Amino acid sequence: MTSNNYWFHSEGEYIMNQKSKKDKIRNWLEEGRSITPKDAYEMFGSMRLASIIHDLKADGYTFNTEYVRKGNSKYAKYSLVIPSTLFGS
Repeated sequence: MTSNNYWFHSEGEYIMNQKSKKDKIRNWLEEGRSITPKDAYEMFGSMRLASIIHDLKADGYTFNTEYVRKGNSKYAKYSLVIPSTLFGS
């Protein structure tokens, strides 16, 4: 059970949740999932997905970026490029 940035411990005390939004989004992407700005806001409370993707690129991650059109809107959908060397030759 969470309350803001704290987890409620079973012994009745709150402990700090140490994962940043960047870490949570990176973990999400490392599981092979994609993410949009709306997803990032709804799941992680992040209104700065493009900035987080920029930071992850600076950390050495590579992304596929798909631009999605919906009505008059256009937004990015990001997924992590997993190097094939992770799965053997």
